[in-house]
Amino acid sequence: MSILVTGGTGALGFHILSSLNGTCELFSFSDEQPQPWQKVDGVEYLTGNLLNFKEVLEMMQAVQPTHIYHLASQSSVGLSYKKPYETLNINLLGTQTLLEAARQIVPRAKIMLLSSSEIYGRTDQQ
Repeated sequence: MSILVTGGTGALGFHILSSLNGTCELFSFSDEQPQPWQKVDGVEYLTGNLLNFKEVLEMMQAVQPTHIYHLASQSSVGLSYKKPYETLNINLLGTQTLLEAARQIVPRAKIMLLSSSEIYGRTDQQ
């Protein structure tokens, strides 16, 4: 079993990688290398641009993940209003790039897409 975590250098990525450590091959794909305190032993940290299809395809070919946790995104709702283009670009096109590369290279991989509950908007009920 091989697990790929996109956005593995973020807070949630760190916790997922930590909890899975020692159970299988672990890979993180992010646009930056982790800081020393973010590193989890046994994880191979890969850097790249989720918007670059060729890069993602090559990474997917090398890693051959059986499971993918897709965390790479711009997750701040407040920032999404200030930078709508950048937010749509990474959240929508980055996800589409990842899914298309997975479809071509590892079509049987299990993929979990994470999001914010705020995508559903506000409700009148509490």
